[in-house]
Amino acid sequence: MPARYSARTFTTSLTTAGRTGLGCLRTNARHYRALVKGDYAHADAEVMWRKDGTFFPVEYWSHPMYHEGNLVGAVITFLDVTERKQAESEIHILNAELEQRVIARTTELQSCEQGTGTGSRA
Repeated sequence: MPARYSARTFTTSLTTAGRTGLGCLRTNARHYRALVKGDYAHADAEVMWRKDGTFFPVEYWSHPMYHEGNLVGAVITFLDVTERKQAESEIHILNAELEQRVIARTTELQSCEQGTGTGSRA
């Protein structure tokens, strides 16, 4: 059964604790400013907290809602980006490994050049 989140849950989860579990001021939270000031907000490095205390990465958009010119709320849409974040992490690791291989191979080739005296000379 999928977890259910209310606007209250979302607001509380993003303003009381980030990924580190440390609190932040509600007025500094982007989605809260969108709700109170009518600003559009987007973030792709936030987390949602489950009732069991675990979290998962989300990307969200918050759009203000107006009725007769008055700000009455916000529509907040979020996506679970766990798979995307895992893929980005894997790509980062693979890129780092590739860079190390290139450095090692370049060093090896330079050693071979110097050993055989085929290095370029000015």
